[in-house]
Amino acid sequence: IESACEKHVQEVGLDGSETYLQPLSMSQNLTRLAQRIDFSQGSSGSEEDEPAPTGESREWPVGDEEEEEEGLIKFQPSLWPWDSVRNNIRSAWTEMCVLYDVLS
Repeated sequence: IESACEKHVQEVGLDGSETYLQPLSMSQNLTRLAQRIDFSQGSSGSEEDEPAPTGESREWPVGDEEEEEEGLIKFQPSLWPWDSVRNNIRSAWTEMCVLYDVLS
């Protein structure tokens, strides 16, 4: 079943015959919709709810780089398991948004 809006007229000949553009394939449509997504925006609040390492690094003394590296080493092991979960949820959310756009 094809809707009337899927095929667009490319050209109308002098005799009145119409040449139609082929509708986009599923992968072409998905690619077109994915190009419209602004991935630099981030999600609507997941980054604000979790403790950010940048906020803690601002409070550390600036004088010594070894102290900063030592602080990062202490912080990363506790963050890493939740960071991977967050990344997986974010990628699944992005895929669901693209799927919703394709289906609508």
